[in-house]
Formats: sequence, structure tokens, C-alpha cells
Amino acid sequence: MDKDTLKELGDNPAPIAEIFKALAHENRIKTVLHLREGEMDLGDLIKAVGISKNGLINHLTILIEAGIVERVSRGTYSLTKDGEAYLGEATDQYLASERYRKERRKRDSRMYQWKRDKMSERIITNPAKYERCWFSYPGALTGCLRSLGLEVDLVDVYGVSGYGWVTNAMNKHLCPSAPSAFHNKLWEEIYKATGDLGYGVEKIEIPGEFQLDEEQKPTPESVANASKLFENVKKEIDKDRPVIVWGLVIPEYGIVNGYRDKNYIVSTYRNLFQKDDPVHYTGLMPPGGLHAIKFTQSTQPEPETASRNALKRGLRMASGEVPRVPNYTIGPDAYDVLTNNLTDEPHDENSYHGFSYTIACLHESKWGVVEYLKRADQILEIELGYTIEHYSQVQRLVGECNEIFPFAMKGELDTVTAKNVPIC
Repeated sequence: MDKDTLKELGDNPAPIAEIFKALAHENRIKTVLHLREGEMDLGDLIKAVGISKNGLINHLTILIEAGIVERVSRGTYSLTKDGEAYLGEATDQYLASERYRKERRKRDSRMYQWKRDKMSERIITNPAKYERCWFSYPGALTGCLRSLGLEVDLVDVYGVSGYGWVTNAMNKHLCPSAPSAFHNKLWEEIYKATGDLGYGVEKIEIPGEFQLDEEQKPTPESVANASKLFENVKKEIDKDRPVIVWGLVIPEYGIVNGYRDKNYIVSTYRNLFQKDDPVHYTGLMPPGGLHAIKFTQSTQPEPETASRNALKRGLRMASGEVPRVPNYTIGPDAYDVLTNNLTDEPHDENSYHGFSYTIACLHESKWGVVEYLKRADQILEIELGYTIEHYSQVQRLVGECNEIFPFAMKGELDTVTAKNVPIC
């Protein structure tokens, strides 16, 4: 604006003040905007602006006096050329203003939040992939640690976590729960040992039950508990870290890489055969209760220290010097229990599945121990040759048993064959 225009405005501010005053009302702006589309009668304007007849007439009177609106005929109004120019200039200036940009950012933010509330989605940058194995926890843990940038494999996980050293059997029954039916204190030690693999973990545990009603739907309390777990898992995903969740798909561990609306985006044992579908937050099968394992921070352990800790831990777990669940036997005596269950106890339709699954798990875990011992032998200045030889024999004998009774959901446990099985 040049100096002459500014001087003229300063000498005679009343006309422009009248125009600003005429436009300084939300309903008058609405009226002008509707009239910009063309002539309108009073009835249509009342509906469009959404105010009373008297209120609209008062606003029209002010706009007419300011030269912004004119009466074309009785009850019909239109925008003047000056009024259209005033509106255009004011609108252009507002759209170019910092205030408009701030308001737009706020509005966009509110719209984004609304969309997020309606349909939120987040997937971590480097999704973890479930590692093919019989035990679901080592498979999930290996995949997660790799996702977090650690160069580990199943051998490391079996050997260092202690999981591979454990031999567990249910008394008087060939039950498939044996490979993971551990006492809570033993699980806590396994979780804690993850620090020697390079990353700390913590357990997210939700108090209360997760039960299904007669229609096989979660009870209201179970839905509420599952929602609490879901919100905790989402917090970890928002930190760009995977989470291990108990009971994904079946009573096993799986990996959560993200969430979409009310669903977990997962990687589980299913990805060995087909694509993993999202799992609804209430669609869990978590016997024993709802829990998950979150990753906290990198630990950067010294290789020698981690190996020594692993061997000490492994010795206690292999010897059975750890808490056990009632009706289960842990340690070397577990082999005798398995033998007695196979040859002397009555069998049912689930016995073959329980035995073949347990043996398949034991064969793999003892393989992991043998291979880990070979690695530790290269790191530590101690003689592990005898221990490697012993565990290699255990692995071979369990492998022979696995060949006689390969894994299947159904099968016959022939008594004659069973009595010739070479269990350690």
C-alpha cells in the first residue's frame, strides 16, 4: 500500500471501518458467501444461513448500508460488485496469513487424530520373522533379536537362555505341554538370561483371567483384560520394537510386529506354511493368563562372561536344580518318566501326539546344546570335549526315538515297539 493511500485512509477511516464492521460477523460472512453464488430470495437465505427471519433481515440491513449487498426486488437479494471485491480481497489475504496456516495445521491435526482413533495402524521398521523351530519361545525370541540388529541364531538362544538344557515330563501322562510347562521362577530365569544374548527383556503380565463363555466368546472381564494387554503391546510397537505375546493363534508364543485397528499384526509358526493373518486382540489362547515379553535395552555382554553364565545356568537346569510345576519331573529323571509313560501307563487318543511332539522338541533342543557347547569351547579356556560327547549321545538317542515315532497329531503307540525305544 503506497503512502498516498495510507494518508487518505488515515484522513478518512470511517468508510473502511463501516465495511470491516459490516463483515465482522460470522452470519453476515455466511450470507455474503451464499449470495456470491447468485441472487437468492429471503426464504432460501434463511434456510442456508440457518438463523431466524428477523435475525437475517437485521444482518442484510447492515450489509446493504455498507454497499455490500443490494435488494434486487421484493424479498430477493444479491451481492454488489463492490461486495464481491471486498469478499475476494479479504479471503485472499486471510488464506495467505500465518493465522490461517496455524488454523489449518490444527484442523489437519484434529482430522488425523480422528482417523487414527477410527483406524490406527503401526508396523515396526524392521519386522521380526518367527524362526522355524519346535519350541515357540526360542523361535519368537530369535526372530525378535535379529529384528533388533543382533547376530544370533537358534543355537545361541537354546544355549544361552537355558531353554535347550531343560528336560521336562508330565508324570503318568504323555502330554504335549511338557516342553513349556515350566515353573514361573524358571521362566523368569530364562527371560533374564536374554540379557546375555544382547538385549534385556521384561514381562508384561495382566492380572485376572482370560475365559470363554458357553458360546466360546471371551467374557466381559476377559475382553477388558485383553484390551489392557493390547494397549501395553501398542506402546512397545510405537517405540519401534517387536513384542513376544503368549497365546497367539494357539497356546504358543508368537511375534507382534504391529497393530491395525483392534488387531495384532503377527509372525507365528503359521508363516512356515501360509501367510499370517492379523489376530484380533480378543482372539488369544493364553492358558495360565495374559502376558507378553517386551524388549528394554541393549546389554552388550562380553562373550566370555556370557558363555560362562550360560554354562552355569545350563548345568543347573539340566540337573533339575530348578523349581518345577506340580505333577511334572524336570532334569535327568524326566527321561525315566517318559519311558514309563510310554511303556507302562495307559494311553489315549492324544498320547501319540503328546509323545511325538515332546521327543521332537527334545531332539531339537539337545541339538542346540551340542552346537552351543562347540561354540563355547572355542571361546573359553576350559575342556568341554567330554560334555560335548555326552550331549551328542543324548541327541543321537532322542533322534532315534524321534525316527520311530515321528511327529503327528494322531498315531498308534505300539507297546512292543515302545519297549525297544532307546531313551537315555
